[in-house]
Amino acid sequence: MGVNDIARRVKKEEAGFRCPVGNLFMKMEGIGRDDSPLAMHLSRAAYEILQAVKSIAEDGISRLDPEKRQPKKKRTKIEVS
Repeated sequence: MGVNDIARRVKKEEAGFRCPVGNLFMKMEGIGRDDSPLAMHLSRAAYEILQAVKSIAEDGISRLDPEKRQPKKKRTKIEVS
């Protein structure tokens, strides 16, 4: 077993632990050059999608954790004359 075989096996094992969305963007970034507009766009898109996923996950966690729950906002009725 050569060094390249070991490196491939390690990459496959690490790929199993990555986020599927991040893994998709890593594969797509391999298509273009590093300095191409496509690669820059993919990097920004991946960042925004991963931020959205993080936000959704944090929201779900806050619903489960009673200490982190925000109190419900109360409505104040304003009479307009």
